[in-house]
Amino acid sequence: MKRLRFTPPVCSNFKVKADDHNKQGVAPSSQPETDLHPHRLVGAETLLEELFPDERDRPCLRWLRKMQAQRVIPYVKIGRLVRFDVGQVRAAIDRSFTVRDK
Repeated sequence: MKRLRFTPPVCSNFKVKADDHNKQGVAPSSQPETDLHPHRLVGAETLLEELFPDERDRPCLRWLRKMQAQRVIPYVKIGRLVRFDVGQVRAAIDRSFTVRDK
């Protein structure tokens, strides 16, 4: 008997531009692009690519796993899959690693 594996749906970074609104007869908003999926879940490699676009400044996957183990970076487990919310991780990094005045 063949076992079926659960694969979570992939949410693309779908954006609506002001030009698309004009084609539909809707007035453009003050903000040119709106992210329709603010809580997009991504894998570890994609998370590092989105948080650190420059490859030379990007930390390694081992660093991310270490921060995950220390509970610094929030993550979601779906079965055995580990996914990250980019916005939540960015906020957690800002809280944990930003040096503030006394």
